[in-house]
Amino acid sequence: DKDWLEELREELTQWNADSFTGMSDFPKLRATCLEIERLRPSVPIFLRFAARDFEFEGYHVPKNSPVLHLHTLCHFLEEYYDEPRKFNPRRFLENPKLPERDVHGTYGGGEHRCVGQNLARILPAVVLGALVSRYDLQFTTGIPTMAERFDVGPVPIEDPINVQWTPRN
Repeated sequence: DKDWLEELREELTQWNADSFTGMSDFPKLRATCLEIERLRPSVPIFLRFAARDFEFEGYHVPKNSPVLHLHTLCHFLEEYYDEPRKFNPRRFLENPKLPERDVHGTYGGGEHRCVGQNLARILPAVVLGALVSRYDLQFTTGIPTMAERFDVGPVPIEDPINVQWTPRN
């Protein structure tokens, strides 16, 4: 999204990773990071074990059974995100309630939220802020489609996506 990239770059004109103290001065950077995290969660499925016997949809799940917890499913449901497969960081600016608690599940939810969530969100912001503010990028293998297949996590369908980074003036 070239328009979004230009808006983000404008926000990042005063970017300095050495003095970065948080996202409050960079709402578009925050929105971009959240949207990337939503579309490409690093760990989309957690393996859990049933703490006790329970019934679910007519199935008996015995205590200690492995259970896959798809905590990022809500990222792709229209009742939570309009056009959920579309890259649209503006959604986080237009609706300040996003991401809703326990809907944006990249770092788990409820009692099992990652205690390192805030720290884990700093590195992508620092890297993305530095790259976008200092370099132009060109996809040398074509524009990514955002289509994916699911393996251990969501994986792009395309062959490796090559990007050329050129320092900006």
